[in-house]
Amino acid sequence: MASLEQWREIVAAANFLPDEKLLKVLELVEQAPDRDRAGEFRQKVRSRLVQLRPPRRITAQRLLFNPVEDLFDPPDHTVFRHGRISRAVIAPCWQIIAAGVTANLITLTESRLRSIGRFDLEAQNEVGVPLWSAAAGVLGQRLADAARDTKIRIELFGRDEGVVRQVEMILRVLEIGAEIEDAKINLPPKPIFDLTDIEAELLGQMISPLAKMSMDRVRWFLRAIMARMANPGELLKVLSGAALNCSKAERDALIRDLGGTAVAAMASETEHLVKGSQERVDPAAATTEVERLVDGLSALETSMGRLVDRTLLAEIRSTRGEIGKLIMGKIMPSADAKLLAALPTPGRHKKIGTPAEEEKELQQAEEAEGCALALRRCARVAGAVGLQSQIDAKVKSLCTEIEKRGSQAGLTGEDNDVYAAVRMMELLSGPEEAERMLRRVRAG
Repeated sequence: MASLEQWREIVAAANFLPDEKLLKVLELVEQAPDRDRAGEFRQKVRSRLVQLRPPRRITAQRLLFNPVEDLFDPPDHTVFRHGRISRAVIAPCWQIIAAGVTANLITLTESRLRSIGRFDLEAQNEVGVPLWSAAAGVLGQRLADAARDTKIRIELFGRDEGVVRQVEMILRVLEIGAEIEDAKINLPPKPIFDLTDIEAELLGQMISPLAKMSMDRVRWFLRAIMARMANPGELLKVLSGAALNCSKAERDALIRDLGGTAVAAMASETEHLVKGSQERVDPAAATTEVERLVDGLSALETSMGRLVDRTLLAEIRSTRGEIGKLIMGKIMPSADAKLLAALPTPGRHKKIGTPAEEEKELQQAEEAEGCALALRRCARVAGAVGLQSQIDAKVKSLCTEIEKRGSQAGLTGEDNDVYAAVRMMELLSGPEEAERMLRRVRAG
């Protein structure tokens, strides 16, 4: 251990270290037994850590729930989502497990984790295997006790049957915790937008041994991986080439279950976006979510084919309708307002005097360009959500206003404003329409 004087030198020099060395020193400090010094060091470099965002130091509790992490509701969601687990279940679940596993297992796990780097995922998973197995055994036993005795059930899980179902979900995932964590190491980080042929083949190889144990394990494995996918439909394609050693009826049932789970999750995401507290949103960011959801629903529908039944089809249509509400209720008003505010107006430059005002105008123009692109991207998916005519009309109206402002700028000799209007037209309707507009403006 470093002397007090050496420690003070380390702390004093911390913020001058390169990023890589800083994270290495942090890792070494957190592995040391002196927790006060670790806290002092983190406090000293807090501003750097906010920027670098290193993974948190792994603890036994965090390691335990690693396989389940992607199935938990995001911290900013206040409404429970279908197929997800409320974070409120973590504390009682941990208490049951900590009280039920072998007395020294938690202590031994913590001790081993202190000697493992925060980036050494394979070593962490090796430590996690006995913990996940023991935890699954404890939860299985306590759930069986709760099923036999109402008093025990209320004592452990309260009166909410939903809590029991969520603990059962945690149990199923912990039973295959090693397989899930191994997949996370070998697949791209989330969100996974698509899988290469090699990654799809690798995933199929992971599924096959699970299928020999039970189709239920395959289902929970794929649910955990699906939660990491930006486009869940991509995962269903993997099943077509995986050796599941099951009947056609069992395979179809698995695909229906996963497809239904994915659609319900996307419906919940859409509802969260539509009912969010903000009346207006960042059009570019919201449009990215819209495209992901629309493309995801289309990919799921295509992947499932004949297995899309009436109930699921109704859910897909309903979700698309909600996406339409998001476009018309939040994206369009926000984009419309920002775009119009940035369009040139007669005599505008005579009013601009300070550098701060010029900087504000530049920022406004950049935001407007993002809004124009967002509207164009919304137009691409408009047909899928039944809004083609409405969005086409809105784009046409904006194009008319853009050309009007550009023409006014041309008459007053404001060439910069003319080109700004042409640029906006190009983003909104493409280069050909922008070229035609420029010719009309020049013709006067």
